[in-house]
Amino acid sequence: MMIGRGCGHGVLFVSRSFVNGLVKKNKFHPPPLSRIHCPQSPSFSSIKTFELIKRHNHTDARDGDPNEVKLTAYDENIIKLCRENNLQDAFGFFKISPSLNSAMALVLTYREKGNYYSVEKVMEVIICLVEEKIEMDNDLLFQAFYLFDELKPKKAIDLLDLTVKMGIQLDEACISKASSSIKERVHHGYAKMFVEQIVSGQHDFLPHPNVCSNFMYVFGFYENFELALLLLAYMMLKEIKVDHGCLINLIKSCGTGPSSFEKVKKVHLLLPSELIQNQSVISILMQTYAKCGGIDHAIKVFEDCVKPTLFTYNRIIDLCATNDRVENAFEYFERLQQKYDIQPDLATYISVISAVTNGGSRYLSIGEKLYKEITADMKLDTAMVVGALMNMFNKCDHPEKALKIFDNYEKRNDLNDIILNFGLSACVLRGPDSFEKGKEMHQKVIDLDLLTHPLLSTTLMAMYYKCGDHNELFRIYEELRTNHNFSLNSEKAKLLIQACASSKSLQMGKKIHQQIKPKTFYNKEIENELISMYIECGDMVSAKILKQQSQKPLPQNIRGTL
Repeated sequence: MMIGRGCGHGVLFVSRSFVNGLVKKNKFHPPPLSRIHCPQSPSFSSIKTFELIKRHNHTDARDGDPNEVKLTAYDENIIKLCRENNLQDAFGFFKISPSLNSAMALVLTYREKGNYYSVEKVMEVIICLVEEKIEMDNDLLFQAFYLFDELKPKKAIDLLDLTVKMGIQLDEACISKASSSIKERVHHGYAKMFVEQIVSGQHDFLPHPNVCSNFMYVFGFYENFELALLLLAYMMLKEIKVDHGCLINLIKSCGTGPSSFEKVKKVHLLLPSELIQNQSVISILMQTYAKCGGIDHAIKVFEDCVKPTLFTYNRIIDLCATNDRVENAFEYFERLQQKYDIQPDLATYISVISAVTNGGSRYLSIGEKLYKEITADMKLDTAMVVGALMNMFNKCDHPEKALKIFDNYEKRNDLNDIILNFGLSACVLRGPDSFEKGKEMHQKVIDLDLLTHPLLSTTLMAMYYKCGDHNELFRIYEELRTNHNFSLNSEKAKLLIQACASSKSLQMGKKIHQQIKPKTFYNKEIENELISMYIECGDMVSAKILKQQSQKPLPQNIRGTL
């Protein structure tokens, strides 16, 4: 039985040494913890604890017994005030004469309050004990970790800092609670410290699988493959259950670059075959292989899957679509429906449309077929699917079909940023032929208050540039600059500079130059655009000055001009 560890309101919290003292003296035997519950009164546990402390204090005990719990007058008063919920006075008396008993009384009461104010006060109690050089036990620290983990994990990390500084050895319960906060705060340093301590045998307990899973999450986040592999080896050696969350984070720890490919293969070989059949593990393993340049291995993982589901089909179709395996994506889409008779969902259609988009015009016939299927099923008539179709036709050089889809969608549904963005993209591709349509969409953007949308504003500016209305482009830019949500990026900057060059707007070009110079995206490519703009506008002096400031060799067409 774990003494002094509760899991919620209505459970009796008693310190281990305190209970041992009671049993040894045979003066009072507390009832089993399993029988002490009172869900009707959340404050019962603290009150009962204080009553037991009081009753034990008045028993006849031999002097000098190390297990005897002695309460000072201040302890008695603080316990009484806590029982009356007068925490302000209780804390005041505690600061005058702090002790471990009164600290426990305060921490238990604050924990049952369960609010952010309690978090700060518990930390003050602990700091007070540290300042007075009063040794803390794990029972008190557990209660603090419990409260911090539920409400403010950062405080749990602060408490860990304190225990390390003071050299306090945490027990299993404290480490278990602290591991949740370590995961929440993704604190690599403490995850590493505890795993190294556990593996080297500095603790005499086996960690719970959830604790290992928490640490593995941190190693996965930081892509620390060595420590993740060490933890896995320890878990397998000690026969600690390896759950699917552990495996997923172990795979994530491999990283995603080409150099990570061998790590993924090593993990794949280590994993028991029955664990690889989990759909989430299969999905992350395929995804990691693909990101490391091993799409063929990702396909092999899928083919080895005994019972593929719609979830794993969607993942492999998407991976094939984005990794130059377009034919495989179409094959899996057909197999999904014909062999397994599984109905595709929105994610399936978006992935297959993406395969057509990446494959190009030669697969447009498949795209046309998908378009007919989608229009025949109202459940698929969503912005994500329709937007993917419009993007597909734009990429396959059929913007007129994208605009037709836009018109049909507008009749049935309310417009949103996705549909408007792909509609404006179609206008960009068609140029002056769709200028009036583009202006209509501009008005829709204004009506929906989407002008500051990062992607939409860029596409809108590109539409006016392609259609040759540079004055409207500059006007939109000036309007956007007055809005604090507007963010100027390199793509917008290039559009503005090119518009200045085309319209010979030297003053606007100089103004934009000064505005973008402090930006983080200002680079040699932007400088080359500016030099070209100055040349087009006939300002050779500014072009030469900018050339002298540039260290990177200029493109041949600009170098010859200067």
